[in-house]
Amino acid sequence: MAPISRACGAVMAIGILLAALLGGCGLLRGGSPDDPDLRAWSPVWMPDGWVYFLRHPTGAETDVRSTLWRVREGASVEKVSTGTKDASCGGGRWTDLSALPDGRLGLLAWCEDGQSENVAMDLGSRDLTVLAPVPAVAWESVWMPDLAGGYFWLGECQVPAWRDERGLRDLSLTVDVHGFSWRPEASKANTAADCDRYGDVGPAAVVGNRQFLFVAAAPIRDASEGAETRQWELQLSDAGPESATARVVVDKLSDVDGLQAFNDGKRVLLSATHANVHGVWEVNLATGDLRLLRKMAAGYVAISPDGGRVALVTGSAKVVFESLA
Repeated sequence: MAPISRACGAVMAIGILLAALLGGCGLLRGGSPDDPDLRAWSPVWMPDGWVYFLRHPTGAETDVRSTLWRVREGASVEKVSTGTKDASCGGGRWTDLSALPDGRLGLLAWCEDGQSENVAMDLGSRDLTVLAPVPAVAWESVWMPDLAGGYFWLGECQVPAWRDERGLRDLSLTVDVHGFSWRPEASKANTAADCDRYGDVGPAAVVGNRQFLFVAAAPIRDASEGAETRQWELQLSDAGPESATARVVVDKLSDVDGLQAFNDGKRVLLSATHANVHGVWEVNLATGDLRLLRKMAAGYVAISPDGGRVALVTGSAKVVFESLA
């Protein structure tokens, strides 16, 4: 899933601090799925046939809590409430969703004490159980297939780190984008000033058995360079904290929104601009070849469990289902 932008994250952090000082605002009030003041992100197509996604106010002035929604073909968008056995510390401060290998829905919760929890929701009972506490604010998580370890994007700089039974560890990976090289060291990225030393890594996915797929961009150094023109690369490395290098699969990307991998580990769908066309692109990981699936404005993608269909989700939660044949 795509991590929230650093600027957006800073606004959300301020909103959460204000909510804590004022005693909290409670859950996001009702709202319509077509409300233009709500933004949608992090869609996941689950085995029960529903596409789950998160919604959050476009501004942090009224509330800081996100809400969980779902939709499927032929059905209306509906809000999802978790079960009575809610083990999460976040109480609705979700930052990311993921499809866990065991069939449960993974939710990343932002706790009031500046920490996070990765929790799993049973799709039947909707009860939540804690998978892993994280001693930092985490924006996104990507688990290995055996749930024995995974990547977490931490702090204001949203730098990826590895977490397993040994705790959090910095990555050994060196990322190089257009001649700018850096090593993601989440333990050393604690302030806004630290962020200038790092490029961006993410969205990301684990593909095949143990390969880490991610998009990366160098820091913005030129005032004339904006989010729409910033150059990104799709890169692939071995998964795990000890992997040191990555290879470029696709370059000359910009305006990257979301990434979803197919279960076959050979292809990925990328919502981005390439060759001056913004849309959803299918990428062959072995060759780097791209095929334009659909032109569309900024949005996110979710692939059905059987790999035959895709849900295209815009920021305003308009969902379009299409065949991949």
